[in-house]
Amino acid sequence: MAFEQLQAVINDGITKRQHTCVQICVSVNDRTQLNAGFGKATDQIPASAETVMLWRSAGKPLTVAGILCLAEQGELAIGDLLGRHLPAVQGTQFEQITLTQLMSHDTGLPALETGWPESDWYKTLDGILKTPQQRDPKINAYQPQATWFLLGEVLRHKTQAHTFAEALETLVLDPLSMNRTSCGFSEHAGDARYKLLPDLFFRKGTDLFRSDLSDGRALQSASPGGNMRGPVSDLVLFYEMLLRRGVLADGQSFLKETSVELMTQRHRVGRFDQTLQHKVDMGLGCVLDSKHHGPMVPYGFGQFSSKLTFGHGGAQCSMGFADPAHGLAVAWSSNGFCSEPQHQRRNRAINEAIYKDLGLHSSHQQRKHGFRRNPRTQ
Repeated sequence: MAFEQLQAVINDGITKRQHTCVQICVSVNDRTQLNAGFGKATDQIPASAETVMLWRSAGKPLTVAGILCLAEQGELAIGDLLGRHLPAVQGTQFEQITLTQLMSHDTGLPALETGWPESDWYKTLDGILKTPQQRDPKINAYQPQATWFLLGEVLRHKTQAHTFAEALETLVLDPLSMNRTSCGFSEHAGDARYKLLPDLFFRKGTDLFRSDLSDGRALQSASPGGNMRGPVSDLVLFYEMLLRRGVLADGQSFLKETSVELMTQRHRVGRFDQTLQHKVDMGLGCVLDSKHHGPMVPYGFGQFSSKLTFGHGGAQCSMGFADPAHGLAVAWSSNGFCSEPQHQRRNRAINEAIYKDLGLHSSHQQRKHGFRRNPRTQ
């Protein structure tokens, strides 16, 4: 399949200097339709399916999957108060927040600073817990990073891992064969993935400037809500598992169907988000199709996605989602942070081009192709 409309959108972004490359993977009913890189990852190296891209917040669902694994093991319940599992939060305003509230961005907290990546893990946690900001039940605010460090510490603490990255690898990445992905890179000189990293850019005016997220502390330091890196085909493996209702490609169970239901059902519905400045419905670590609240919903999936679609974007660079109505799993990442307005237009254009190239942009064509339907829609 040529994906001509998708390639046109990506090339238009290169021409407009929104990015120099985009990597994308698309599968339908577990069959890969596209897995490729377009453009240049660096001045000397073209992008490919192997390029190790930054996902930013598109990696948030992986942390939630780790929490759900611990719940299935009896280590916690998602309705538990945070103070039950992290002694460090006892006596703070975070003690009475539930894990569900953290995962659905329903804490009543405004967006908080973390000090990442300059601060190390424990200094970051300490700074979050000492924040002077107070909870307000009337506030609904998407949390880019801060509360995700608390979820990450739950994973690290409950697994007794040395780092969050190790806990996530054990709970999620290894079982899903996402072996090219990690949350931050260790400083192993022999890590071959360093040769597969793209240059990352931010756009100022009409020019692209190299971002400090390309290397240094930002490359090496874990951030559970914002620093997952790997080829996006690894992220498609994750969404394919969710489309199979928690079952791995080899038939083994990774999550129970009830856990997948919990993750993808609407926990926060029809409420205005102070961070995103729009009404957005939230699952656990997932944004749910919200275009019924308006077509310009930020980090949405485009006009052709079904109401069952769920996923998560990464700030000004990436998107991962699954549309159960069509057995569709998509992940893509660009290396250009091109401002919110431009990225939102790019996000919609890429997502909608995928549906058009697959012939899923009209109900007539959807019926014609006869794609697998999720049991909830039958």
